[in-house]
Amino acid sequence: MWFAASEVIWLRSWQMMTGTMSTEEATKMVLEKPFAFVQAAQDAGVSAISGNDPGAITRAAVAPLRKEARDNARRLRN
Repeated sequence: MWFAASEVIWLRSWQMMTGTMSTEEATKMVLEKPFAFVQAAQDAGVSAISGNDPGAITRAAVAPLRKEARDNARRLRN
């Protein structure tokens, strides 16, 4: 996730610097975070009430964030 997030930050920064970022991308950049963090909190909560260990709870919380970062990196690369 760390590499994908770094790549997304770099690619979006490049778009902003060169003036090529679309309005849609700028909007997505802002609005995607609350949804991803809500999903992460929900997944962590479900994992916790299911009696999972702290590592499993953490993995459940990180999974939606990792997916969003990886999807963004793939999309922005093209």
